[in-house]
Amino acid sequence: MDSSSDRTFGFKTQTWRRISQTVFLFLLNPWLHRFVPGQGAPDIFGVCFPALNCWSCPAASLACPIGAAGQLLARGVVPLLTIGVMVFAAVLLGRLFCGWMCPFGLIQDLMHKIPSSAKFRPPHSLRHLKYVLLAVTVILIPIFFGVAPGLDGPSGYFYCSLCPAGTLEASIPINFQLVVQGQRTLGQAVGGLLGSVKFWILVFFLVGFVYFHRPFCKIACPIGAFLGLFNRFSFFRYGSKRKNCKGCGACGDVCPEIPDVDISSDPADCIRCYICSPSPCMKSWDVRVDLEKCKACGLCYRLCPTGALEKGKGGKPAFSKPAQCSGCGMCVRRCPEIGMTLAEQSGAQAAVEAVK
Repeated sequence: MDSSSDRTFGFKTQTWRRISQTVFLFLLNPWLHRFVPGQGAPDIFGVCFPALNCWSCPAASLACPIGAAGQLLARGVVPLLTIGVMVFAAVLLGRLFCGWMCPFGLIQDLMHKIPSSAKFRPPHSLRHLKYVLLAVTVILIPIFFGVAPGLDGPSGYFYCSLCPAGTLEASIPINFQLVVQGQRTLGQAVGGLLGSVKFWILVFFLVGFVYFHRPFCKIACPIGAFLGLFNRFSFFRYGSKRKNCKGCGACGDVCPEIPDVDISSDPADCIRCYICSPSPCMKSWDVRVDLEKCKACGLCYRLCPTGALEKGKGGKPAFSKPAQCSGCGMCVRRCPEIGMTLAEQSGAQAAVEAVK
């Protein structure tokens, strides 16, 4: 199908997605002057945003929901505001935040474009790890271990102590600032980073970003795990009509997130990236019949896999159930009189040549 069918307002959907990711990168990190040594601590507003962006980053403007929840749980306080924001976001948009607004997701997307000898998908079973991390390192450890001695926060096994986003956005730039200010030598800064577990976790994932599409999102992000629980129930539902699915696998072939995907079910790992949107079943179609050419052979409605075409007056086809049309083009291809056309209901572009 012509690539222009995947355009909105003259732009490809993926172009709009990259623009959105870039805009939110700067909205969540507007205080760029804070990277200059001596400019003080970051100016953080008291509300969190449902995306992975470390609030210890000098440029950060909003709190990280993981950090906010952990700090309060470690002190025996229920993080009602954080829970409320996360539930509201999840019910409203699901994992759209992951695909369109997450700064760490943008980093993964860009690094995956680096040429490599091969691209892989992580084992499907590893996807359950993010739920374990959410339950254990974000909730249970702060509750049962409380504030760690000598630290102004939860135990060293708390998620933020292991988070690669925190290393990249906070630990590395802060160490650089300390070196510039003379509070730490370059050797001390480098040695401190090389001696930390979270630095090597970052290195592990940075290498993985090149060979795997968003491996952190798939297996290790507790924010994505929480949002994904609401994918099937969110107001923004990104799924094809389940009854139209013929099991052709077109969406699964292009989906970078989930092997053997069934988009119609809005799976928890779907980040609403729209990479599968060119698939015919994700669109609404209109079958037009030239009744003068039609010989009422019945071949089209007998071959229709979804029942969108039915026998009409005089044995000629009637497009009586347009909501069930999956755009497979079987009727157009098999019509012996070339009396049928298929087009998107929007009228944007006829797709006869595309499906023949």
